[in-house]
Amino acid sequence: MAGERVTHLGGASESGYTQLTCTRAGEALAAFVRSSEFQQMARRAGANAALAGADFQWQVKRVHDRPGQGWAVVYTLTFGGEDLTVVAANARGARHEEVEFPPFVYPLRGSDETVLMWLMPFDPWLPELARALDPRTYHTRISGVETANLRAYRPTRRAVIELHAEGGRRAFAKVSAGEGAEQLALRLEMLDEAQVPAPRLVHVNPGLVVTTGVPGIRLSAALRDPRFDAAALRADIAGILERLPESALQLEPRRAWVERADRYAHAVARAFPELAGEAQDLALEIAQIRGAADEGPLAVVHGDLYDANILVDPATGLVSGIIDADGLGPGRAVHDWGCVLGHLVVLDSLESRRYAGFEAIAGQWLEDCAQSMDERALRASLAGVVLSLVPGARLTANPLAQARTRLARAREWVQK
Repeated sequence: MAGERVTHLGGASESGYTQLTCTRAGEALAAFVRSSEFQQMARRAGANAALAGADFQWQVKRVHDRPGQGWAVVYTLTFGGEDLTVVAANARGARHEEVEFPPFVYPLRGSDETVLMWLMPFDPWLPELARALDPRTYHTRISGVETANLRAYRPTRRAVIELHAEGGRRAFAKVSAGEGAEQLALRLEMLDEAQVPAPRLVHVNPGLVVTTGVPGIRLSAALRDPRFDAAALRADIAGILERLPESALQLEPRRAWVERADRYAHAVARAFPELAGEAQDLALEIAQIRGAADEGPLAVVHGDLYDANILVDPATGLVSGIIDADGLGPGRAVHDWGCVLGHLVVLDSLESRRYAGFEAIAGQWLEDCAQSMDERALRASLAGVVLSLVPGARLTANPLAQARTRLARAREWVQK
């Protein structure tokens, strides 16, 4: 019999991923562990195939909910002293009949959704992931690759692998669903031609891009360093954004976070039903402000510009590069800045001492940005980003309190 360690995730509906983030998830996981699919994947992953059907403990590790686009739940299953990562996701868009190890199909009770379950790294949306985690994959392109370590994983969408080679050299591989790898390669080539500091393309295959690394520390670390001037950093970021290649205007646009505020309000309601009304009211307020504001002309934008994607040279305090350029394309500059500021204003709610003063920095940056763009549009964009971060409070130490704090922070900034 499988046991569970359940993290509070909120949610009262019995549809969608809600069933798979409560105690009922144990039934689905037990069915998967008893399946032939699990046995085949475990054997291929080098795990003990005899674990099939064995007792285990489980815990929700992460939940990824993309309103209107699908969801995934990541679990840690513990068999005695061995931990395995299992993922469950709704089946929208999966082409699992074409992969080497088809996932386990689990019918949700009382729901018309089909759920697929797999053992990492056999994501049916990312068929190159298992190969990308094998250092031998890169030997024809990068000599002396010794390790390939998973750095980030968004089930069904993408994964980032850090490669370590002889002599302390580093590179990165990114596995993407669909044509994401080819599209990222195109964007990296555009950035290179425009001499924008970013990863350089090493190699691209269907589903897999290999790039150089970008040295530096993330923006939030630089802003904590008393040697560096926050105003100079903002100006440096602005200068880099102005250099984004005009050729990217021909690319497919990505919707800004604030343009999906209504969907994020729905995601908040699924994660925290008691906050549904507040989230919906905030989304409506954001929409009203956007309707009266000037979001500026069409421009080339990064598309996901937040502190982890802005790296800073620890020697100079200036930007050494921007990463994760999958969203490069046409948009509104106000939304790039809304993304930066929206992430900065919530950091101190996670660690108040570590990020003390970040709200003040964000306030000054907002004033500076407002010299060239509509402040109302900027505040609405910032609030939309913070609203998108509310569902992520599920897996913090105090989920409901953190969710309330983020909602309050979004209201505060949009109403100033």
